[in-house]
Amino acid sequence: KIEKCNVTKACWDMMTQEGRARYSVTHQTLYFIMMQKTGCVEDVERQVGVKIEDIEDRMCGSIYNEARKEAEGERVEEMTQDLFLEQVLVCGCLGYEDFLRRDWIEMVLRWQTGTGCFTIKDPALLAMEKDVSALVEEERKLMNDLKQEAKMIEEQHGHRSRNLLREKMMHDGCLSHKSGLGFGTLCLYLRYLVRQAFLL
Repeated sequence: KIEKCNVTKACWDMMTQEGRARYSVTHQTLYFIMMQKTGCVEDVERQVGVKIEDIEDRMCGSIYNEARKEAEGERVEEMTQDLFLEQVLVCGCLGYEDFLRRDWIEMVLRWQTGTGCFTIKDPALLAMEKDVSALVEEERKLMNDLKQEAKMIEEQHGHRSRNLLREKMMHDGCLSHKSGLGFGTLCLYLRYLVRQAFLL
């Protein structure tokens, strides 16, 4: 049996590898958020002899520099907005208030549609996203046979596979991943603003 807070060298090396960018570094940072939420920080620090906060500082410093470049001129390219939201949400959740800038809050609010969700507004990009969604749907249909086989194998061997989360365009044009990140980011901003109002 593997202990709850056990970290293998291979896992540690992958999750702390320097020089990562974009989604790679946000996903590394998510690993440390999960470590905090499961109460493993002290155990892991004892195992590896490194302060987790120092690693988070390094990663969120790198993520902040990326986000700042993406938001130059108070405009983030539409295809980069999902990444930007993830960067703000991940490091904002860890308490890095540099990500909670007023100009960024206002910019994110402009991305919301009238229904409150987040989507792609550029018609060319939207058409591309719909084409990708159609291809994904075709792929899904083709994969059904494999899933049925996998289900039979799981039942025989007793393990379950996970479904990977992918961006999905919903019926109203909302993007599932981007909207989830957008809502999370707005909640983070709201919490920050409420805290500021009551701390003064």
